[in-house]
Amino acid sequence: MRKPQTLLLLGSLLLLSALIVAGCQAPATLTVEPSPTPEITPEPEGIPGAAAKAVDLIAAWVEAGAPEMGAFDYIGIDGNTYPATYEADIQPLFTENGLWFESAQACTGCHFGNTENSYHEMDLSSHAGIMTGGDALSEPPGVPLLGQSEVGATDFDWDHAKLKERLRNNRMPPGWEFDITEVDRDGPCLEVGDNGIAVNLGEYDCDLHALDLIGAWVEAGAPETETFEIGGSQVTFERDVLPFFTEPNMWFEGSQNCTGCHFGNTENSYHEMDLSSYAGIMTGGDALSEPPGVPLLGQSEVGATDYDWSHSKLRSRLRNNRMAPGIEFDITEENRDGPLVLHGERVGMDTEMALFGNGDCEVKAVDLIAAWVEAGAPETEAFAFEALDGAACEAAYEVDIQPLFTENGLWFESAQACTGCHFGNTENSYHEMDLSSHAGIMTGGDALSEPPGVPLLGQSEVGATDFDWDHAKLKERLRNNRMPPGWEFDITEVDRDGPCLEVGDNGIAVNLGEYDCDLHALDLIGAWVEAGAPETETFEIGGSQVTFERDVLPFFTEPNMWFEGSQNCTGCHFGNTENSYHEMDLSSYAGIMTGGDALSEPPGVPLLGQSEVGATDYDWSHSKLRSRLRNNRMAPGIEFDITEENRDGPVILAGTKK
Repeated sequence: MRKPQTLLLLGSLLLLSALIVAGCQAPATLTVEPSPTPEITPEPEGIPGAAAKAVDLIAAWVEAGAPEMGAFDYIGIDGNTYPATYEADIQPLFTENGLWFESAQACTGCHFGNTENSYHEMDLSSHAGIMTGGDALSEPPGVPLLGQSEVGATDFDWDHAKLKERLRNNRMPPGWEFDITEVDRDGPCLEVGDNGIAVNLGEYDCDLHALDLIGAWVEAGAPETETFEIGGSQVTFERDVLPFFTEPNMWFEGSQNCTGCHFGNTENSYHEMDLSSYAGIMTGGDALSEPPGVPLLGQSEVGATDYDWSHSKLRSRLRNNRMAPGIEFDITEENRDGPLVLHGERVGMDTEMALFGNGDCEVKAVDLIAAWVEAGAPETEAFAFEALDGAACEAAYEVDIQPLFTENGLWFESAQACTGCHFGNTENSYHEMDLSSHAGIMTGGDALSEPPGVPLLGQSEVGATDFDWDHAKLKERLRNNRMPPGWEFDITEVDRDGPCLEVGDNGIAVNLGEYDCDLHALDLIGAWVEAGAPETETFEIGGSQVTFERDVLPFFTEPNMWFEGSQNCTGCHFGNTENSYHEMDLSSYAGIMTGGDALSEPPGVPLLGQSEVGATDYDWSHSKLRSRLRNNRMAPGIEFDITEENRDGPVILAGTKK
């Protein structure tokens, strides 16, 4: 499948807290927490050690008392302390175009004066303007930006500053288009009737919005079962409020359900947050890392009932667009503190550091292997490839390809060489596979148990030269993360087919953590596919009659089905829309049959091994779905990146320019 569309952010976070993923990994923050002290890291080639993340630099200035004149100290990425000044280092962060990201408008494009025509009547063009704050005319004397108790005070508090929140916090759920009029800040319009809430997606000019509903619930004391009033009608949490967190398409067309990323108080759930139930919402965020957790509804602490919707984490994440508008949403939140800057200019490399060098052409590791295979996988002759900068280069197997399999620390820091496990065509070598030589790679895998072996480079059989990289086993294992993300790598592969199942008259029971049995989760899905993938008819497994709706679908729609803390697949794959990863919908029978990449590669990529979407020649053994549910990515230990930015491996130096 192709690389998924990157979700666009627009502001302050929800879900990843938002909701993001996973599949959705390293949790972000539903908290307005202080930026951590920059880690001391080796100075990357081409980046001065004095460079710092933009938000960290502003933090150092604020914590020094936000001086207009004179120097203040900050810590560079090399861990050393450097002097800076407001004029040279802080002011350009607000006045320069293209600083926060390529083509970004300067903050002063919208916030240019304490006037009615300037957004939020705010002036970021000068020290005096920043100190005046926002809404200077409508809420005199203004709203302080740097965490002060009031405009003019000097009790700066960066941790709780409005400016920090707007620079760091993505709006949730991610994918909102930025609307400079802010008419959509309170969510879509609602209609309340005897049967509950009706949502008018795309309608924002009304008297009753989604945030009004949630706010009314909070202000009524956040009741779990009792009714509360809004719009003259009686509504309830379970029927009317909870769907805004658990259902897709509630906030805008194509919006993800918040529980796609925030599905449990577990490490794999973003911000260790559970928005799937009343109890989960009351537990708050960061429940494991900051026990007892961070309250979402404005309480003084988790468990308190002094709710304050106006100052709640949840409200700010649902309403506030991240500034500068247009910053891409990154579910890992790696970009929360902005770009590296030095003296008012953005600095950085376009690519990651090369991990080893055998030449002067920068290329992604998997792309280099692809070029070698497509050239016929030569052992001694040179082959051509294109570098990241478009330069024409050439490389050779011995110096440029073989080290990708034999060198430790190549695919990521501390990675074991592939040959640590795949060292020979012997029983003790995993998959009886030898990646230590050209001959070994050509022999393929399972050389003893499935003679003459399984080809690695897409050949029709071992020994053939009809190489097909697009369908190669090696490509699949180097690029494709196992789903759902978060599986611990098990070198014995005993968990490859998922947890053990028991089948009874009432359907399927899952034994999480149990893998040594005769009936696994993938056996169930496979039996369904091999029975013709019926939508409503029963099919047999384990001597019992089961159905798609009751027994198969929950493996895609429910959390904790694959392992303790596993995300529901529909957290990331919730619709045939741009914001859904791979434009894929695993929430229904129709969605599964539509397949992946439905918009970018119409009519889509079939998931169940069919020759094309709509065909019924199902082939579970060769299906996309089976391979993604069972195949660990190699080299084991590569961090899951929901953006799939790391799918083709690290940037390496290889070959020579022609």
